[in-house]
Amino acid sequence: MVSIMESEFKRRLKELRKDKKLSQDQLSDLLSIPSSSIRRYETSGELPKRERLEQIADFFMVSIDYLLGRTDNPEQVLSDPSRVLIDSLDLTDEEIMDKMDFIIDGIKLEEEDIRRFIALVRAERSMKKQAPVVRGANGDTL
Repeated sequence: MVSIMESEFKRRLKELRKDKKLSQDQLSDLLSIPSSSIRRYETSGELPKRERLEQIADFFMVSIDYLLGRTDNPEQVLSDPSRVLIDSLDLTDEEIMDKMDFIIDGIKLEEEDIRRFIALVRAERSMKKQAPVVRGANGDTL
């Protein structure tokens, strides 16, 4: 099963490449990455090793967090705790609660509050993926 991160990576890589009007072979040449790897990244969602991820992010002038779908802001770099939380959303609620402490205003949240928080984050992510992009006459996103 392809994770959310793998799915977002393949979608965003393809989108960034097409925005620059590059073929897979052209991108391969520019990055000195085998074209077979570029094809795998875009079709299977296979994630490259960190060094190659950095190379791709640098080429497109976006953050690794953006490439992996952790943020919708191409320039945003997330803190480690934020990455852990977002990456954990592929886990069950119990696995997330075992992995992290949820503390707000210095008070540890109760299990019921944590479950509501996780549900809220998941619902927001789901809505963002389903929301249609509406553009104005000049091409601006509305």
